[in-house]
Amino acid sequence: MKLREALEQSPINAAGNNNLAWGYGSIVRCEQPEEGKVEVEVYLREGEHQSHTFATPEEVSVALYNGGAPGARDYAVWDGPDTWYPRYPRS
Repeated sequence: MKLREALEQSPINAAGNNNLAWGYGSIVRCEQPEEGKVEVEVYLREGEHQSHTFATPEEVSVALYNGGAPGARDYAVWDGPDTWYPRYPRS
């Protein structure tokens, strides 16, 4: 499912993605704490994380799957499908 739909279906406004980026990159968290802003944290390599805030879920997909966000430095780009799942509170 697309990111917007996954965030809407999650009771904690968070989504996950099982795809790994090139190199060591993987999504640590993706959540929407306020309407219109999506926070993404990517694990780049041991001890190094990069966070970025996007205006919309669609902007996240463009940044992560189509060559990086304009002006973003070295942001992880996935080769796999732009597919997300809703995250739920841990029991």
